[in-house]
Amino acid sequence: MTTPRSYIIIILLFISSWCIHCDKNSTEPEPERKQYQWISGIPFLIENEKIKHDDHILETDNFLTFSDASSDEIKIIYSQMAEGAFAEIKQAFEIQSSEELGIFSDNRSTKITIFSDRYLNHSNMAFPIGFLLIALDSPSASSWFGGDQSQLRAWYQRNVKHETMHVMQWLFGLDWNSRWPWLQRWGRTWPEFWFSEGIAEYISGGTFSPIETIDQVNAWCENPQHINPISIHRSTDAPVPDSQIGEYYPMFGLAIRYLLDENGLGKTFIDIKKMYLDMRKTVSFQVSFEKFMGISVNYYEAHFFELIADFLPGSN
Repeated sequence: MTTPRSYIIIILLFISSWCIHCDKNSTEPEPERKQYQWISGIPFLIENEKIKHDDHILETDNFLTFSDASSDEIKIIYSQMAEGAFAEIKQAFEIQSSEELGIFSDNRSTKITIFSDRYLNHSNMAFPIGFLLIALDSPSASSWFGGDQSQLRAWYQRNVKHETMHVMQWLFGLDWNSRWPWLQRWGRTWPEFWFSEGIAEYISGGTFSPIETIDQVNAWCENPQHINPISIHRSTDAPVPDSQIGEYYPMFGLAIRYLLDENGLGKTFIDIKKMYLDMRKTVSFQVSFEKFMGISVNYYEAHFFELIADFLPGSN
């Protein structure tokens, strides 16, 4: 049984490690205060669906962390990963403060809501404005990576960053949701599936092992169910069931890597940020993509494999 003194020790360790992380990895000035506290009485909603939780919620600067039955330690780890991922993504897009995105540390109704699913058996998902992941302490996760906790936590951290990138697209004003009225000012628009999943894979380091050589590309293409990844404009375009869509994620990530690498197209996260903001006006991913990437989606699709062949090395 966890004693009150143990809670204090856990929280102090959490704050200490967080401060060390911020000093090493963030160029943002420290805010005047940071807020970490346990709260209750707030529903967890996926759009309009209410998800049952234990009513022991961890509030941090940008997140509210919920669970059905995860331990306090797991909630702390989860929220620490989320805050770290959010800080790194903001830095990549040159977002100076969360307030620019409509999140205020003293207003919990603006915060990103995340859920650690121990027993409810939902699928991992992102939604406006938050995400749900299978819990680190869930029965199923205990057997992943042969029970190696260090590998599990590293993979989980990449998952958290992947889903946080999806949330960032909502925060840039793409799509809409009734809980977030300011998003309704723009039409419903979203990047194509290959791009949305690709940028989440690229910035997170990959929830699936990245493809790094042309030999790996050729091996991937040998599967008859693997088609041009840029042709996956919607998830339903993939000739595989949802349970196998992850097979495409390494190629989606490679597609984004080519766009951003100086030896590829040489674009930047700032170009992508400008594209996102432009999409609110054009309500068209393809129009804004061509404007800020300098090539059309149709061109990229038609020439993808030859561009990648020139970009990637052979086997190591």
